[in-house]
Amino acid sequence: MKKQLKPKSIAPIYRVFDCILSPFMFLLGGLKMDSIQQTHGWHTLDVDPNVVDLKKSLTVIGSDASKFNNFGRIIDHLGVFHMPIFGGWKNYVILECKDTFWYVGWLSKGFSQVHCLPIKGSKVKVLTGIKGNKTVFFGVDKNGNQVPIKKLAQGILGDGKYKSVPLY
Repeated sequence: MKKQLKPKSIAPIYRVFDCILSPFMFLLGGLKMDSIQQTHGWHTLDVDPNVVDLKKSLTVIGSDASKFNNFGRIIDHLGVFHMPIFGGWKNYVILECKDTFWYVGWLSKGFSQVHCLPIKGSKVKVLTGIKGNKTVFFGVDKNGNQVPIKKLAQGILGDGKYKSVPLY
């Protein structure tokens, strides 16, 4: 069962797209280094929410007043919830794992996914989502085994805190 949480490798062509998109993501993040979003559709893998151990997970209640959500088809939102300059989400939490090579995943309204870009360090920055929405975050190792995570801090993109922590 744990294999269902195992992240997939990202194809080299998508790594090229990531590099090409970096300047645009910097712009869409409001020209702030700590607001460069590193999540695109090719980074995620849908998972079965029933295999996630909620005891090793962390539930976060959204706190962002943004009018944009991430529910529905991509054409319904075009990813603007990840674009602060257009009124997208800005509130974040810092998640921490004792492992220094792990992956973050989430269960949210309509989504059960693991992010396939590895976190090379113990911390990652994730957006909280719209006010009142519940998201369950979880961590997995390279083999798909769930690892415990905890909330370390919270803030607003551009606050200058945790500049070196990647935003997923």
